[in-house]
Amino acid sequence: MTNYMIGRALQKRYQIVESLASGVFGQTFIAVDTEHPENPKCVIKQLKVFSYQSNYLENLRLRFLSETETLKNLGTHQQIPQLLSCFEEN
Repeated sequence: MTNYMIGRALQKRYQIVESLASGVFGQTFIAVDTEHPENPKCVIKQLKVFSYQSNYLENLRLRFLSETETLKNLGTHQQIPQLLSCFEEN
């Protein structure tokens, strides 16, 4: 089901190379940052959308932005992933 994402470039920058895991709220992928000279690996988290009602979508956005804000506020630590970017596509 997630194979359609393999090879896809998000934000014309993050090229998905492998499916990592799937859960109730989303899917994670391993990607490479094609704009960085060393093409480092990173993780992409894609949220699962169960409804396109505006209230649901707004609540989902707010929860995700809260999660990304928490990652930003934690700073850098070897045990915590560093947030590179947060974006919406489609």
